[in-house]
Amino acid sequence: HFDEIVARAARLVCVREEFAGLWESVMGQAWTEACGATDPLERQRLRDEIDAWVAHLFGLDVLALDHILGSFPLVFTADEAGEAKRSALLETFESLR
Repeated sequence: HFDEIVARAARLVCVREEFAGLWESVMGQAWTEACGATDPLERQRLRDEIDAWVAHLFGLDVLALDHILGSFPLVFTADEAGEAKRSALLETFESLR
């Protein structure tokens, strides 16, 4: 899953021209402004995918991941927004099997 994680991390990090060299060395192609993810929803989706791939690398199942997410109450708050964020990550995890 290394390539999947690296590609998503590069999109999160390489959002400005200052990171063009990093993008080009990691991704093997020229950087353009379209390479970096700047839209907040897209950035959240990429973070969810990275978290899901890492959870798979650790051999977690969905119940274990959900338990771990529950230990981050400042990130996955007990309100509607926090539950939606948690659900989105769990759905992403399931979709990447």
